[in-house]
Amino acid sequence: LLKQGYYNYYYSFLRDGDTRLDPEYFEGNLGQTENDYAIYVFHRTTGTFYDRLICAKHFNSVKN
Repeated sequence: LLKQGYYNYYYSFLRDGDTRLDPEYFEGNLGQTENDYAIYVFHRTTGTFYDRLICAKHFNSVKN
Protein backbone atom coordinates (compact mmCIF):
# COMPACT_ATOMS: atom_id res chain seq x y z
CA LEU A 1 0.00 0.00 0.00
CA LEU A 2 1.21 3.49 -0.83
CA LYS A 3 0.86 6.32 1.65
CA GLN A 4 -1.01 9.51 0.91
CA GLY A 5 1.20 12.21 -0.55
CA TYR A 6 2.81 13.43 -3.74
CA TYR A 7 4.29 10.92 -6.15
CA ASN A 8 5.87 11.70 -9.49
CA TYR A 9 4.91 8.29 -10.83
CA TYR A 10 1.67 6.38 -11.13
CA TYR A 11 1.11 2.65 -10.73
CA SER A 12 -1.74 0.96 -12.50
CA PHE A 13 -2.69 -2.61 -13.34
CA LEU A 14 -4.03 -3.99 -16.62
CA ARG A 15 -5.60 -7.44 -16.40
CA ASP A 16 -5.24 -9.87 -19.31
CA GLY A 17 -7.94 -9.24 -21.90
CA ASP A 18 -9.10 -6.01 -20.23
CA THR A 19 -8.85 -2.54 -21.79
CA ARG A 20 -9.30 -0.50 -18.61
CA LEU A 21 -6.51 0.27 -16.14
CA ASP A 22 -7.09 -0.41 -12.44
CA PRO A 23 -5.14 2.12 -10.29
CA GLU A 24 -6.69 0.90 -7.03
CA TYR A 25 -5.02 -2.50 -7.40
CA PHE A 26 -1.76 -0.98 -6.06
CA GLU A 27 -2.79 2.29 -4.49
CA GLY A 28 -6.03 1.29 -2.76
CA ASN A 29 -7.80 4.18 -1.09
CA LEU A 30 -6.89 6.48 1.78
CA GLY A 31 -8.76 4.38 4.30
CA GLN A 32 -6.28 1.53 3.83
CA THR A 33 -3.10 3.49 4.59
CA GLU A 34 -1.60 3.51 8.05
CA ASN A 35 0.13 6.51 9.64
CA ASP A 36 1.87 7.06 12.97
CA TYR A 37 1.57 10.44 14.69
CA ALA A 38 3.35 12.01 17.65
CA ILE A 39 2.15 15.13 19.46
CA TYR A 40 4.40 16.90 21.96
CA VAL A 41 3.19 19.84 24.05
CA PHE A 42 5.85 22.11 25.55
CA HIS A 43 5.57 25.04 27.95
CA ARG A 44 8.13 27.70 28.75
CA THR A 45 7.75 29.39 32.11
CA THR A 46 8.51 33.11 32.12
CA GLY A 47 12.14 33.74 33.01
CA THR A 48 13.44 30.28 32.11
CA PHE A 49 15.65 29.30 29.20
CA TYR A 50 14.19 25.88 28.48
CA ASP A 51 10.96 24.32 27.32
CA ARG A 52 9.32 21.76 29.58
CA LEU A 53 7.53 18.79 28.06
CA ILE A 54 4.09 18.68 29.67
CA CYS A 55 2.31 16.13 27.49
CA ALA A 56 3.14 13.53 24.84
CA LYS A 57 0.71 11.46 22.79
CA HIS A 58 1.50 8.82 20.17
CA PHE A 59 -1.19 7.23 18.08
CA ASN A 60 -1.77 5.26 14.92
CA SER A 61 -4.41 6.05 12.30
CA VAL A 62 -5.56 2.43 12.22
CA LYS A 63 -4.97 1.23 15.79
CA ASN A 64 -6.56 4.02 17.83
